[in-house]
Amino acid sequence: MPSRLWTATNKSLSIAAASIIAKVTRDRLMKKLAAEHPGYGWERNAGYGTPEHLKALKQLGPTAWHRGYICAGCTVIFGC
Repeated sequence: MPSRLWTATNKSLSIAAASIIAKVTRDRLMKKLAAEHPGYGWERNAGYGTPEHLKALKQLGPTAWHRGYICAGCTVIFGC
């Protein structure tokens, strides 16, 4: 069964376009942040909690760009 978002995207070109613009904007931001904060792999993982990213959080700690609720979990789980 398709999700509502998938159905909405198929029915609306403006939703589809906004989704593409958001992804491209996020990817550009992540590449810029990767250059400013090397070691987190943001140019590859777009900030998702990949094993590489979680390992970097444990070793380097969170940056100001990390979301607090994720880092709170990281602190509990990994001791970041």
